[in-house]
Amino acid sequence: MAATRVQLLGPPRVLLGSRSVAFEADKRYQCLGYLAWKGDWVSRDELAFLFWPDVDTARSRHSLRQLVRRVRGLPWAPALEPERDRLRWRTRTDVGDLVRYLEERDYQSLLTAYRGDLLEGMASGDGGEFTSWLEQEREHLRTAWRRALFGHARELEAAVRLDRAVGVMEVLLARDPLDEDAVRALLRLGLRLRDRRGVMDAYGAFAERLRAELDLAPTAETQRLAEALRAAGPPAPRPRPSTAETGGTDRPSLPRALTSFVGREAELAEVTRLLARPECRLVTLTGFGGAGKTRLALRVAESLGQHYPDGVAFVDLTALERAEAVPAAIAGSLRLALEGRAEPLAELARSLGDGRLLVVLDAFEHVVVGAALVADLLEACPGLDLLVTSRVRLGLGAEWVLPLGGLSFPPDLDVGLADALVSDAVRLLVERARRMRPGFALSEADVADALRLCRLVDGSPLALEMAAVWLRALTLTEVVSEIGKDIDFLRDAEGSDRQRSLRAVFEHSWRLLGPAERRALRALSVFRGGFSREASAVVAGAPTAVLAALIDKSLVRMTPDGRYDLHPLVRRYALAKLAEAPGGTEEAECRHAEYYGRLLARLEAEAGSPSHATALRVFEKELENVRAAWRFFCRRPRHGELRRLTWLLRLLFDGTRRYREGAQLMELALDELGADEAHAPLVGTVQTNQAWLYYRMGMHRDAAALADSGLGKLAARRDRREARTGLNVLGAIAFARGDHAAAKARWSEALSLSAGSPRARAAFLNNVALAEEGLGEYREAREHLEAALDLNRRLGDRARIANNLNALAELLLELGDARAAAETFDAALETAEEFDHRQALPHVLHGLGRAHDLLGHPRRAWRYSDRAVTLFRQGDERPALGLALSDRGRAAIGIGDLEAAGASIGEGLELAVAGESAPDMLAGLAAAAELHLALARPAEAVPLLGVVASHPNARRSDRELAQRLLSELGAGAPSGSGLDPAPDLRRRALEQSRRVRRLGAAAS
Repeated sequence: MAATRVQLLGPPRVLLGSRSVAFEADKRYQCLGYLAWKGDWVSRDELAFLFWPDVDTARSRHSLRQLVRRVRGLPWAPALEPERDRLRWRTRTDVGDLVRYLEERDYQSLLTAYRGDLLEGMASGDGGEFTSWLEQEREHLRTAWRRALFGHARELEAAVRLDRAVGVMEVLLARDPLDEDAVRALLRLGLRLRDRRGVMDAYGAFAERLRAELDLAPTAETQRLAEALRAAGPPAPRPRPSTAETGGTDRPSLPRALTSFVGREAELAEVTRLLARPECRLVTLTGFGGAGKTRLALRVAESLGQHYPDGVAFVDLTALERAEAVPAAIAGSLRLALEGRAEPLAELARSLGDGRLLVVLDAFEHVVVGAALVADLLEACPGLDLLVTSRVRLGLGAEWVLPLGGLSFPPDLDVGLADALVSDAVRLLVERARRMRPGFALSEADVADALRLCRLVDGSPLALEMAAVWLRALTLTEVVSEIGKDIDFLRDAEGSDRQRSLRAVFEHSWRLLGPAERRALRALSVFRGGFSREASAVVAGAPTAVLAALIDKSLVRMTPDGRYDLHPLVRRYALAKLAEAPGGTEEAECRHAEYYGRLLARLEAEAGSPSHATALRVFEKELENVRAAWRFFCRRPRHGELRRLTWLLRLLFDGTRRYREGAQLMELALDELGADEAHAPLVGTVQTNQAWLYYRMGMHRDAAALADSGLGKLAARRDRREARTGLNVLGAIAFARGDHAAAKARWSEALSLSAGSPRARAAFLNNVALAEEGLGEYREAREHLEAALDLNRRLGDRARIANNLNALAELLLELGDARAAAETFDAALETAEEFDHRQALPHVLHGLGRAHDLLGHPRRAWRYSDRAVTLFRQGDERPALGLALSDRGRAAIGIGDLEAAGASIGEGLELAVAGESAPDMLAGLAAAAELHLALARPAEAVPLLGVVASHPNARRSDRELAQRLLSELGAGAPSGSGLDPAPDLRRRALEQSRRVRRLGAAAS
């Protein structure tokens, strides 16, 4: 009997008409639960890895076959659809309903849709791969549902439907009674309600449960809200949102400070004065950890923003491990893409040009060996100023150093209250204490203790902020006494006094933590570059209340974009504590790596969906964590996991055009795997995927060598995905060189290996069509393109639909139907822009430029072509850039800008020669001939047109253009002109590159 519906949330069960069957906690039902959750085809390798991750492929496949037989033998006979390489169980599920409600923003249904955690009671006792997946997916669904309801509550509050907003918060608290964010939201709503008794009852129940289960008190902010509610008068009107809250520009922005800036007036003035001097372009703020270097640098950047017309940017270097990554980090903050073949520093300098801007490089001590990069960047960019924070100076001739010590305070303890309160250290202590304990005030009797505290921590801003947290529960005298004991106990002969005093702060903070907080803080230390709430729950087992408590104690920071991170000093301390627990580091790193492995799978699954652009942004935000997870798996190679991650990483680095970074990670895996024959198939997987990234960078020879090597190691494998990847690389390289027959052979072989994978089949149908177009097999090409487009439409893959539409438009151009091509390019452009399809966008723009050139719209042709060239440059996609430059040169001829035409065609020819692409060289020669004709030099144009008109590697559109121009000139193709050997074609292309540049410049 076929299932009509499966309930996966809460205790799982299958509904069969009027009766239901509960799932049992064994592999049969775990397998069914996973298949129902997927709702589509699942590869057998994926299922085998899920249940037997540490078993080789042959044995795990055998075990899976036995499991499937057991599943199909259940009394109610689930309607599985088995195929050779995959399985499917199509049935309606409550998880599918939940996802639909989230997409449709059906809040009324969402309120009751989440009945419990996914597959409640179905986790394996062995803590294996299935349990790891289950824990992560539970948290993902819970987080998505929670986020949606918080958003709904904010909308209800804005519409002054306060009772309904309260009801939403009550639903959230019923699911998680320790959700402190929901409690705070409820308290804020209570301030606008007339009947507040229910809100206060909810707060009381939360506080009691928090104490009983986690031995924690509500955070200071929550307690302040509760106190305000107790003392509240009539409901206050809702404040209007500020401009900053309602919108912003797309320019790079500085991180928003979450606390006020206190003191450092003299240092602020000094840095401002230095940067105003023309000869001072590099200022380094040095000092010990916790001295406030970052906060001062941000304050300077905020105050000087108006003096830098091209903006100010903040670059956090704390997560970097290699100096070579600095240019990419700067580019990321400035929203520039650096992933091409050229050196990243050169690309960055070229992108910045003469722009007038200020860049803050924070925590440079992590990459100080790369200080020379800073000098080179300053030399190449005359309008750039740099403000660096570092524990050590950079040692550069251009560097102006400003050391930061602790905040100032009176050295004599016997001073009055007024004198103490004007010092920076005491002002900071008092202000931060008021955030923890509203109404806190320093009395004359407290002055001596306040100054003793400042002396013990040597005015360290970080230590003072952490000490201020304790003033919620302790007196100043008690705080000073505790830190004083620790100072004597933790005397470190090798550390400075400042370091010893700061360690005392950490040690005392640690002793004040409860067991749940300690466990969470230790585990959170494995994150790199910040983390999400969902990640902290899965990896560190940190519920919202514990995370809130750590934020309240200044041990975890919340960033303006809603993520979390640890101060580098706190992270280092927590890592040491993690290492003290037997097996603690290994276990935490393993959970971290498995979480990000599954996150990559989820992001790849969203490619082509409405979440496509969001998925790519999440990937870029989590890049440092992804790198750490990859390194973990490389050191402990589980073949199934590494094969899966290699594929996912290649797709995501490809989608974000971060080719160089992806190739470097693949190289790390190859170094770890070495020459061990047992790893040969895995090495083949890595090599074929790395080959694709090299191909994207235009490194065709390296890419071909890697693809050949990888295919050789994969010869005996049954999994065909890696083989398809290697064949795709070899086909793409052959196509770029104009060998369309070889390209078709490679891609056709890959197509034959695509049975069971509709996405792969669609991709290779598209590729085979490209080769057929080059061979003049236009009918076959169109049939294959339309078949690929139909497949992707059925799959709902909008990103790949853009690729198909672009290829179809290119075919229409070749067939001479420029108007239909332009309409098809327009459809491709709409899809590419909608889904932030970074790969397709420049190609579509390039095609639109060509179409409008043929339609006689030179200005439109120039605009589209120029935009395409800009995007190709950002990605340094050299083969595509060369052809786009030649076509932009044609558009420049159309608008009468012959100087721009000569420069563009000349550069395009150089790139075509470097890429060894005969079709692109011939396209450049055709464009050069057009420039000669525009300059009334037909004698020089005719030989070039003759080569293009009769050369077998010329594109049809270029060949027909050359033949038409020769006919108009009354000249035939010179005898033998189309038989130029490759070296002679390269020589001619290089000669014309230099010639058209000179002619264009002379024409101006």
